[in-house]
Amino acid sequence: MGQVVIDLSEFKHRGKSFKVTRFMVQQILGVPSGDIPIVLHNSATKSFDQRVQHNSTFMHGAKHSIPDAVSKLLGEHGEESFIRLFMLVALSTIICPSTQNFVNLSYLPYVLDVSQIHSYDWSYHILSYILSMVKKYQGFISSKDDGKIYIAYIDFLDLSGDYANHHKISYDIPRICNVTSDDFSFVANVDRNVSNPARSSYGIVEEAGFISV
Repeated sequence: MGQVVIDLSEFKHRGKSFKVTRFMVQQILGVPSGDIPIVLHNSATKSFDQRVQHNSTFMHGAKHSIPDAVSKLLGEHGEESFIRLFMLVALSTIICPSTQNFVNLSYLPYVLDVSQIHSYDWSYHILSYILSMVKKYQGFISSKDDGKIYIAYIDFLDLSGDYANHHKISYDIPRICNVTSDDFSFVANVDRNVSNPARSSYGIVEEAGFISV
């Protein structure tokens, strides 16, 4: 991620570069996008407040956990309500996830009218979100003396058998922010090769052979 130039929205490597655009996001993710900008936590969204308050999908201002939202989604039979819920869950868990295990209700005004969802500029919003997360990551790395972090490889390890009794890692929600610090500490301990105390190395746990979803 160090090769990404945030301000230019460019990826540079070995003297070559290409610009990451909203069109690329739209083509890769297949997200229908229009021209109306998406502005979260802004006074511009206040015009939606009355419709949000009277919407039965969620109680306005109340927090709803991802598991509760998924359960509600699975039991929803109305087409528009299903699409609305699906968008909220997808945005909160995969497309633009946060560190909170709750549905991001800031998106609710933009999915209330299902027929108008495609009118909003989702591609640019997603691109901006990705770049903001890369910038945050770069800042985190630059603040470290050794420039190293744990590698998020938990999904690839077979942690069944003896390890299951010591610590349980939840794979119920497909999002990296659902993995806790305790999970990383546990994996770092069980996967560490201690044959050479002078130099830490990892990779003694067998791969699971699949990626959990």
